[in-house]
Amino acid sequence: MKKIDIVIPAAGVGNRFGSAVKKQFYKILGKPVFYYTLKHLKESYPFNNFIIGCKKSNDEIFIRNLLDELKIDNFKIVEGGKERFNTVFNCLLVSDVEYVLIHDAVRPIVKKEVVEEIISKLNEYKGVICGLKVRDTVKIVEGDIVKETIDREKLLLSHTPQGFDRLKLIEALKFVLDKGLKITDEAQAFELLGEKVGYVPSYPENIKITYKEDVDYVETLLKGSREIGK
Repeated sequence: MKKIDIVIPAAGVGNRFGSAVKKQFYKILGKPVFYYTLKHLKESYPFNNFIIGCKKSNDEIFIRNLLDELKIDNFKIVEGGKERFNTVFNCLLVSDVEYVLIHDAVRPIVKKEVVEEIISKLNEYKGVICGLKVRDTVKIVEGDIVKETIDREKLLLSHTPQGFDRLKLIEALKFVLDKGLKITDEAQAFELLGEKVGYVPSYPENIKITYKEDVDYVETLLKGSREIGK
């Protein structure tokens, strides 16, 4: 079994969420979103360490309380950076294992099967994502004019977890930082470095909470999993 750290960037403010409470700490069924993310990650794989990047002055005590409640004692808390990839980079520097998984703090529905598939695929690629094939027809528009139709067979909605060779990801993120580039996920750094990235299928329930309306859907999913567990 591979020795793997799970890296969770949790320093984001979440301006689009529209709440005074950060979305990772917003409560669903009496628990913060981040509680469910941590719980489901713990149940998915025996990770070596949980490495969490956050704004320590504001959030560290709260996160420590969640970890204590979930009986997670193999963790490191790291100061978050200006952007998501800065936070991930800081987290990678305190890890000492060969492989890491990166997961969004606000994707609380984690499936063990997908985690295991990503880890297995790391035998073939130094970077692996999970994602969903696009089912709808996709158009490029300018203003209110449709300009072009994209071949959806080549499109993938990228999710997390994403798995990487840690040292190669550090190299890729250094490249991004040195060039002053902007990226939206860690796999993009791999792509910019010219590295191949593999993928495994994700699942529709792997939603990233971005807007308030996402909360209702996640609540329904969590209620369903509770009923199944009875």
